[in-house]
Amino acid sequence: MIRRSSAKFAGAGVFLLLSNCAAEPSGSGQISPGRAVYQEPLSDGNTFACSTCHALTEPTSNGIRRPGHPIGDATRRSHWKNGRAASFLDATNSCLSEWMGAPEWTESEPRFVALREFLDAEAGTRAAPDLDFEIVDPPASVEGGDPGRGRALFDDTCVVCHGAGGVGTIRGPSIAGSQREPSYIAERVRKSGNPKSSVYDGLTGGVMPFWAKDRVSDPELRDLIAFIVAPVERLGSAGAGGTGGASNAGGTAGSAACSASHPRVGFRADLGINTGEGQVRGLVTMVDDCTLELSGFSYDGNGIDVRVYGSKNSTFRPGFSIGPDLVGRHFDHETLRVRLPAGKTLDDLAWVSIWCVAVGANFGSGPFLAP
Repeated sequence: MIRRSSAKFAGAGVFLLLSNCAAEPSGSGQISPGRAVYQEPLSDGNTFACSTCHALTEPTSNGIRRPGHPIGDATRRSHWKNGRAASFLDATNSCLSEWMGAPEWTESEPRFVALREFLDAEAGTRAAPDLDFEIVDPPASVEGGDPGRGRALFDDTCVVCHGAGGVGTIRGPSIAGSQREPSYIAERVRKSGNPKSSVYDGLTGGVMPFWAKDRVSDPELRDLIAFIVAPVERLGSAGAGGTGGASNAGGTAGSAACSASHPRVGFRADLGINTGEGQVRGLVTMVDDCTLELSGFSYDGNGIDVRVYGSKNSTFRPGFSIGPDLVGRHFDHETLRVRLPAGKTLDDLAWVSIWCVAVGANFGSGPFLAP
């Protein structure tokens, strides 16, 4: 894994470079509210923006191809999401809830009004052709791609989230030199997304946007995979490696011990109940009034700002982080202890997750139950 500071710097730079939206001229030098909604992450969402997945028009000025079709004329179409969304508002809400980690909007939501007015102005036409896409299985064989072509293609597509050369950004983890199976990577590219989606069929989990058949071809997919799995020289370990036994990830070794007087001490959660990305497994036990112990804990170290995360509900909104970033640390059936942050008690914990804070992705979670 790369050093976290490098990933964050790359993420900020890549976002500015790839937004493909020049600021609108004005006396104050500010962009319009609608353009801001399009190109900037929402304050109540994750690190994705509309511009993460959709250009306004194609070909783009910088040659970047995103997973979604352009939306500069989206308000002038007669149907959306292959006809599964009844209105532009419904299509917008699908993006908000399934990809951007934000609450759905109403017709009168100021940000929706601003976005719709901005896209209306961009359309420049009274009607626009409808767009359709096809979610397909990856090819039976994903071997035989060319890593050189894959690197060039990667920097014109996946770069928006994963950074040039796959070094990672605030929207996607470092994936260059991945040790995952090529077939698994192909499945993620083709079918990542909410398996309970009301507008997409056949998705298999994950927060990464899927790439439909017309956005990335099978030969291109093979080239991308050849690049992603090619060995590379790592730029740092970011704490890589297992704990070698019990450890205190909260960094509170030597602090005063907690009592064990709370009636929920001994309650336990199974992280395997809702397993997602990160290959997470393990049990989480309330061992005293301020400490959680993860036992038999497995996590492959992938993601962006991944932490033990607590909440009073299964949506994890609102929720809170417990302990430091776990990205880059590989755990294989190990034991890990973390301490609750100041101001939090076991009463604030009904559910626990291994949670990717940056994009609001649940890697594995479960409710605390009495022993």
